[in-house]
Amino acid sequence: MINNNNNNKNDNNNNSNNNKPIDTLSQNILTSNSQTGNLDTDIPLKIINAKILDDNDVNINCLIKWKPRNDSFVPAPEWISSKILKRKYPDVLFEFYESRIKFPKKENK
Repeated sequence: MINNNNNNKNDNNNNSNNNKPIDTLSQNILTSNSQTGNLDTDIPLKIINAKILDDNDVNINCLIKWKPRNDSFVPAPEWISSKILKRKYPDVLFEFYESRIKFPKKENK
């Protein structure tokens, strides 16, 4: 009988841990109130810097300036891969590239 009581106590402890409610609403609020921006909850305004991560220029990280959220809070800039930006916000990436393109001046003949 002592073993049964101990098992019951363990079962009760396990049940109390498993029955804790998960508050998904507050988790969402925490996510949307984070200090840095992310592509799941925020919209990029523009790219303010970029850095090449490898020698073949394929992997580029972009420092994103974010649009203000509905509560007027502007998240801190965050580094995002250009590959992800190309899929989710190609216009922001293209605008950055276009602002950096320099063509050689035409020679007068």
